[in-house]
Amino acid sequence: AHIMRESQKIQQAKACLLVLGAHPEDVFCQHKHPILEKQIKDTESSLAQIAAIDGEWRRERIESNAALEVLTERALYFGDLLKMELPHLEVVQSLNTPKNLTEKELYADAVIEVIISNQQLYFSEQALDELLVLEAAFDKEQGEADDIKELYHQYVREKNNNIESISKLVNDTKRFTRRKFGVNSRQYQSIKNSMFVQKKPAQQGNQATNNEPSTTNSTTETPTPQVS
Repeated sequence: AHIMRESQKIQQAKACLLVLGAHPEDVFCQHKHPILEKQIKDTESSLAQIAAIDGEWRRERIESNAALEVLTERALYFGDLLKMELPHLEVVQSLNTPKNLTEKELYADAVIEVIISNQQLYFSEQALDELLVLEAAFDKEQGEADDIKELYHQYVREKNNNIESISKLVNDTKRFTRRKFGVNSRQYQSIKNSMFVQKKPAQQGNQATNNEPSTTNSTTETPTPQVS
């Protein structure tokens, strides 16, 4: 099936708006023109929101990951000291060098818990002074990143609803135009799908998903299945 991108769906909606605007004497056109006009504005606005928050989310993730790196570095230092002082503890024996973000979080938490439970250690006071501050800094950055991610998903839901509404209005306008002017009319030819659909399949890398922010600024679109 041909794929119509969101930008193309909006272009098609604008072409429909021209047809509706050209026939103000018709009750369908009178009624649908302001509705479609508002829907186009709302959709463009939600796409712009996604593009803006996408960059913000990436910045927050970078800051969150940087805070975790600093925490992990000090946790590894104190983890080594724990292995020297408390080698018999099972939890200390299980402290392996973390390889990913989740493991780094768990490693730091484990080191902090062991030190809190063993405050007789010569380094416990310094370790907690450092690690608790670094952990709080990381929690703050991670919380901000999660808030932005939640907002991003909210905007994507809004955008998807807007695209759905636009698709319905476009289909209604196509149906009306086909009936009123005929399939071969200039009006219908200006709004049919083949005027806007992609001529060849999009590169995989140019399509964003609805789940996560994109990795480039040009991928705020989700392909819309073509409706004839």
